[in-house]
Amino acid sequence: MDVKESPVQIDIHKLQNKIRRLIQEHRGEPVAEIKKKIWGLLQRAGYSPRSPKDRLFLKKMLVEFLVGDKRLKIPSIRKILIEYRNVDQLIVMVLRQFGQGTIGLKALGMEAAYAVLTHPKVREQYDIQMPIFKPRSYYLGSNLLLEFLRLNERTLGKYRRLKYEAFEKIMAVQEELEKDFLEAQMPPRVIRYLEYIIDEVHRPIIVRSSSKLEDNPDASFAGKYASYFLANEGPREERLAALERAIKMIWRSVFNPDAIIYRLKMGFLRRDEQMGILLQKVIGRKFDVVFPDPITGKMQRRRLFAPVFAGVGFSRNLIYILSPRIRQEDGVVRLVVGLGTRAVERNRAYEVSLSIPGFFPERDPYRKQKMTQSTMDCLDLQRNEIVHIPASWAAKYSGKFYELVYPFFAVLKDGFLRPLSSQHEIIFEGTPEKRKWDNIVIDFHNILSYPKWKGISFPAEMKKMFRALEEAFGYPVDIEFAGTMDDQGRFRFYILQSRAQIFSEALQEVKIPRYKQKDVIIENNICLTTGKTREGSEYLIFVDSAAYKNFSDKQTIARAIGKIVHHPRVRSAGCIAILPGRTGSNNPELGVPVHFSEISELRGLVEYGDEILTTDISYGTHFYSEIRDVNIQFMPVQKNDPQVFFNEAFLKNAPSVTRELLPDSGVEGVIRVVHLTAAFPSQKAYLFMNGLSKKGVLIKR
Repeated sequence: MDVKESPVQIDIHKLQNKIRRLIQEHRGEPVAEIKKKIWGLLQRAGYSPRSPKDRLFLKKMLVEFLVGDKRLKIPSIRKILIEYRNVDQLIVMVLRQFGQGTIGLKALGMEAAYAVLTHPKVREQYDIQMPIFKPRSYYLGSNLLLEFLRLNERTLGKYRRLKYEAFEKIMAVQEELEKDFLEAQMPPRVIRYLEYIIDEVHRPIIVRSSSKLEDNPDASFAGKYASYFLANEGPREERLAALERAIKMIWRSVFNPDAIIYRLKMGFLRRDEQMGILLQKVIGRKFDVVFPDPITGKMQRRRLFAPVFAGVGFSRNLIYILSPRIRQEDGVVRLVVGLGTRAVERNRAYEVSLSIPGFFPERDPYRKQKMTQSTMDCLDLQRNEIVHIPASWAAKYSGKFYELVYPFFAVLKDGFLRPLSSQHEIIFEGTPEKRKWDNIVIDFHNILSYPKWKGISFPAEMKKMFRALEEAFGYPVDIEFAGTMDDQGRFRFYILQSRAQIFSEALQEVKIPRYKQKDVIIENNICLTTGKTREGSEYLIFVDSAAYKNFSDKQTIARAIGKIVHHPRVRSAGCIAILPGRTGSNNPELGVPVHFSEISELRGLVEYGDEILTTDISYGTHFYSEIRDVNIQFMPVQKNDPQVFFNEAFLKNAPSVTRELLPDSGVEGVIRVVHLTAAFPSQKAYLFMNGLSKKGVLIKR
C-alpha cells in the first residue's frame, strides 16, 4: 500500500486489541517472529516499518499497554521507555505482562531506571563503568484484581467501601478480611498465568505490589503494601499454591489500615487504587550452613539464600550531614549484608554519605559494633520464610558464604579493628536464633574506601548513576538495589526499584524562635533533622524506657498508643509522642512496634535513646519515608548526651490522663499522657528543628 489510509478510516482501538492479542497468543515464540507478525498487522492498516514516525507509533502503543491508564501523570517514565528502549525490548516487556490495566509505578519505575542506566549514550555521557542488571520480571495487570473482586462479590463486596469507615472499624475487620481473601476463588485465567510463570522460574521469587499510586512523584507509599519472598522449591502444586496465596495477600493489602490512612492523609482516598503485581527472581546465591546443634552437638544443615549485600540510595542527602565536607547533591546510601528488607526496616544498617564514603561518626570499635548490623535477613529454603540470623554465625559455619562476604567484615581484637583474614578468626557465641556475642563488625570498608573494588569505585559509580537518573527523570530519586557475585567471582549490581525522592521541609530553612529555658521539654544541640510542627499540640505521650522494657506484652503498649492517638479528644487537639528506641521496629525489643496507621495523626515524634534502648534516624527506611510524607516531624535524641537537655522530671511528674482516655487498660504505668494545656493554660507544645545548625527543640509556648 503506497498511500496510508486516513487515521479516521483506522479504528486505533481495534488495532491495539489485535496487537495485544497477537503478542499474548504467541508467547514463547522468538521476539523477531512476533515483531514480524505485528508489522504485518500494521502494514495492512497502512503503516510501514521503514517510517520513523510509524516505528515511534508502535513504541508508544507498546508503552501504553504497560502504563494501562492514560490518566497516569508520568511523562518522564513514558518518555524514558520510548526514548531508551527499542521495539524488541518493549515487546519482551509486554510478553511478560499478564492481564490488562497498569503494571504499576513500581514496575514502570524500575524498568525506566534500568533503561537509563544501560543505554550506551547515557553510560558514555556519565562514564558509568559498573555493569547494571535487573531481575527477570513478570507483571500482573491491575484489571486482574477487579476480576478477582467481581468473581467473589458475595464475600468481598462488603469491603469495597471500607476506606470510608472509621479507623476503629477498619482495624476491627482485618482478621475477617484476611480470611475472606485467602478463601476466595482465584479466576481461572490468573491460575493459567501463574502456572506459566512457575514453569519458567525455578529459583526464589519475590512477589511485590505495584500499584497505580505507588512510587509516584507526589507520594512514595513506601511500605504500605505487602511483598512476599517465596523459596519456590518443592512440588509444582505447592509452589503454585504459595504463589497464589502471596498474590491474594498483596491484593488484600489494599484494604490495610496503613494503606487506607496513608491515602487519606495524602488526599488520595477517593482515587481508584489499581493494584498491579510485580514478580521477580530474587537476587542472591544459595549457601549451606553446617553447624553443631547447641544441645546435642550433632551437625545440622540449613539451606539459605541471600544476596551478598543490598541497600537503598538517595540522590540527594537531605539529612545525613555529619561534616562540612558532605554535600547534599552527592547522595547517601544505606547498606546491609543479606536481603534488602533489613535496609528498609528499622534495623541497624550502614549509612554513608557518598561525599566522604569512608567516614563513620563513631570511632570506638566497640561502639561501632553496637551501632552497625549484626543480624541479616535471608530466605530459608527449607522453611520457605524470611529468617533473621547472625551474619557472623553464617560466615563461621558456611565456607561459601564466608567467601562472599568476608570483604565486608572486620575483626575486633585487642581494642582495634582489622581486616578479617580467615574464617577461623570468627568467634561466635550463641545460637542461630539468638546471638550473644561475636568479634565481627560489618563496615563495608573495602567497597567504600578503596579506589577500586572488583574493578570499580562503588561510591563514584553510585554518584554517576544518581546524576544520570536525576537528569532522565527530571527530579531527585531514591533507589533500591542488590549486589551479588556470579560463579566467576564477578560483581553484579541489580537495580530493583526507582522512585521520586520526597522532599518535604528537608531543604527549607527553619527558624527556631526565641524561648525561655523554663519552657524547654527537650533541647537537642546535635540535631540532624529539619522541620517544624505547623500547629501546637495540647497533648504529649511519653513512654518510659525502663517501664517499657519490663512490660511483658509490648504489643499491648503499641495498640494502646494507637487508641490514644486516635482518641477524639487527642486527635482534635494535637499530639506529640516521645518514645524510646526505634518506633515501628518489627522487633519489640528495639522499640515500640506501632503501625503507621496508629501514629498517623501525630504532629511530631521524638525518639530518645538511652542505656536501655537506642535510636537513630534510619534515613532511607520505609518508616522514615512514611512519617515524613504525611508531615509528622521527627527528631531523634540521645537522652544522656551532654549536648542534650531532656526534662525527664517534667515528663514523669506532670499529671497524666492515660486512665481517663483508656480506662482499665493497665498501661498507665508505661504510657503517660500529659494534657499540657490543662496544666499550662493557653500553652501548647511545638517542635522546631534545623539540621543545618544542628539545633532542635521541643518547647511549650
